[in-house]
Amino acid sequence: MGVDPIELLKSGAPQTKVAPIKRGSTVNLGDAHDPFPMAPREQMPWDPGWKPTKAADLPRPVLRGGVVANVSPGSPPPANDRFEKVPELGEVRLAAGEGIENDHEQETGYIQFRRSFLRAVGADGGRARVVYAKGDSMLPVIQDGAALLVVPDESLTLRDLGAGGVFAINYDGKMIVKSIVMDPRSGRWMARSFNELHPDIPLDDDSKVKVLGRVVWVGARLPEGDAGQWVRR
Repeated sequence: MGVDPIELLKSGAPQTKVAPIKRGSTVNLGDAHDPFPMAPREQMPWDPGWKPTKAADLPRPVLRGGVVANVSPGSPPPANDRFEKVPELGEVRLAAGEGIENDHEQETGYIQFRRSFLRAVGADGGRARVVYAKGDSMLPVIQDGAALLVVPDESLTLRDLGAGGVFAINYDGKMIVKSIVMDPRSGRWMARSFNELHPDIPLDDDSKVKVLGRVVWVGARLPEGDAGQWVRR
């Protein structure tokens, strides 16, 4: 059966008696009945009797073993980051120009990189190698004699390389460093240099192309006389 909500309210909470107010009289709002009272608030500076809170009385974060409990530890700063040795193949040259045949791929030393950097470029865990460029076909990005950090990955195909980047390639027995693009007119894969004076190299025969890996870092000394190009005039 149905119940009238009005009757339910009447039979529920006790009714508060309110004194009758004469028409035209004044009412003290502080003493007037408030059916919806507000929650007590913190005393404000303009309230009578307000006193400032002393610094010693302010709430403090709980310390646990000298560490603030509500602050999580961050990642270690670069100054404390560990280094990782990357093998250097000092006799290996990647041609930034004509292809070079490399018969010796022995480790000649190590170059240290921060582990956080190697992890960021996918070169950590002993996967990377340092080799050197020879030639000017990849100027101005890669200078003659520049150190190259290469992440070997022989599972890459020409289609993978077409997405962008710089790669070390063994083409017909010669090692080169190039970017890979597809010629929109012919649909052929091309090994392209950054230096426009060097023409593209067609990669027609897939059997002659072996991708060695991706170049993720270049290190070289700035040539003398080039400092002026970095000065804002």
